[in-house]
Amino acid sequence: MAPQFAEAEQRIVRKLHEQGQAHVLRWVDELDEAGRRRLMQQLAELDFELLKEFKLLIHTPPTDVGFADVEPAPVERLPLREFQREAERGITARGRRALEADR
Repeated sequence: MAPQFAEAEQRIVRKLHEQGQAHVLRWVDELDEAGRRRLMQQLAELDFELLKEFKLLIHTPPTDVGFADVEPAPVERLPLREFQREAERGITARGRRALEADR
């Protein structure tokens, strides 16, 4: 049985049909009154123009991105604690020894 809608709800239903979104009402007649009111409130708050833009994005082919000018983001080091400095000095020293051994 098709649900009966109040005037305000009828505007929402018309808008859903116009936007190709009527499928969201498929199970509305299975909701209790409180559930139906919540659904209608949520639908009333939908920004259909924004929804239309999102729909266009889905069907827009991806564009090529040129990576020739892409550079790494600048990095700022956080202050190290003493144990971190010691570990870094040890790693640096080990790396230098390894480089010197290859000479």
